Amino acid sequence: MEILDILQKLRDEAMSLGVEFADFRFVEQEFDSIELEDKKVSKVRNSSVFGVGIRVLVDGAWAFASVNSIDIDKLRNSLDLAIKKAKATREYVDLIGVVAKVEPTIDKVKAPYKIDPRSIPIKEKMKKLIQWEKDAIAIAPDKLVNTNFNYIDQYWKEIVCNTFGTLLENEIIRVKSFAVCIAKEGDIKQRGFSFAGGVGGYELLERLNSEDFGVRAAKDAIELLSAEPSIAGKFPVVLDNTIIGLFTHEAFGHNAEADLVQGGESILRGKLNTQIASPLVNIIDDATLEGKHGTFLYDSEGTPAKRTVLIENGILKGFMHNIETAGRAGVEPTGNGRAQDHRYPPIVRMSNTFIEPGEMTLDELLKPIDLGVFIQGFGGGYVYVERGQYTCTARRSWMIRNGELAEPLRDVRISGMTLETLMNIDGLSKDFAIKEPGTCGKNGQGMPVDNGGPCVRVKEMVVGGQR
Repeated sequence: MEILDILQKLRDEAMSLGVEFADFRFVEQEFDSIELEDKKVSKVRNSSVFGVGIRVLVDGAWAFASVNSIDIDKLRNSLDLAIKKAKATREYVDLIGVVAKVEPTIDKVKAPYKIDPRSIPIKEKMKKLIQWEKDAIAIAPDKLVNTNFNYIDQYWKEIVCNTFGTLLENEIIRVKSFAVCIAKEGDIKQRGFSFAGGVGGYELLERLNSEDFGVRAAKDAIELLSAEPSIAGKFPVVLDNTIIGLFTHEAFGHNAEADLVQGGESILRGKLNTQIASPLVNIIDDATLEGKHGTFLYDSEGTPAKRTVLIENGILKGFMHNIETAGRAGVEPTGNGRAQDHRYPPIVRMSNTFIEPGEMTLDELLKPIDLGVFIQGFGGGYVYVERGQYTCTARRSWMIRNGELAEPLRDVRISGMTLETLMNIDGLSKDFAIKEPGTCGKNGQGMPVDNGGPCVRVKEMVVGGQR
């Protein structure tokens, strides 16, 4: 019996047992990953995930079960167990479970790619990493004390069948690579980073230029050795598209996930249709962007992906929803119900999150600043979502003096309150990029995402440093 037939049979049995809602997700995933560190291949892995996740809503209570099998008897037992769990927990549920009524999805999606990474021998993938590292080290072998190059490809097939009538077969291939180069001179150590990847096949890395990848990471690390220590104080700041992308995702984006809003864990609760940012600011989550790392056509609930406006002209216009949070809010789901694999239920997750560009050039952003800081790239940090507070370090930075970039800085740290920073934005460049492919963690699940934006000028930020 084909897996789709099995899932439909289980769906019909669930309906006959009186569930309010049920969905059945078959997931098949295959990963290749390679880690190269200091001229040695330290890790080579091929792993796979295979099974079915079963979610039921019974008398207002949710329950979830998963099985690493497609044996129909095992799946029936798990369905029965999930229904029993839901009934047993009903009297202890404070927040009654609901789902938004949506039109069923019936589709079959093949992954868009030119070269299937599964067809490339692992030796060829290693060869590319080795060459990238070799090119990077050649820049300054006496100063680079550590190099780490990683490659990951993922084949993902998800079949969704639910009691709304959805029958979806969805296939995605993603490829990603990143590099970290550490340079040292005396007591000073500095890091350079590079990221590349998205939805597509091995061709994404075939056309990746070593100069723009490993060599760039090495040059950044080496150039930072001669940079001045960061100056501390409050300054006007210009953030480039890489660090503003991470700010948009981490500091704002998680606050716009409807499950956190409805659970009272977001600073945006009660602020819908109010001004929370500068009128210049438009923030979007869009899973439909071609080729980006957070791109998909359908989420794990079978809802079509879409472009969701979160902030428009500084006004909070909406949140990201799955079918449960949308049902509770009385709105349509936005296609943000995503699950890492069959072992987890779908929860509200971002896709590609960004600030839309403005009309200024970088020179125009810099010109009115007598003394400030230009910041490029996210080097780490933390965010207190429920407090609306963030702190992060930059990969590279420069002083701005008399409207121009001046001396480079190292070890720059910025901190602030999310909504205050959004309100203090007073300039956006027309240059725009989304190029930070990564994995976002939430509730124990990791999902592919991307983020970006223009260069953004903020009137004042707290800059931490040693001077």
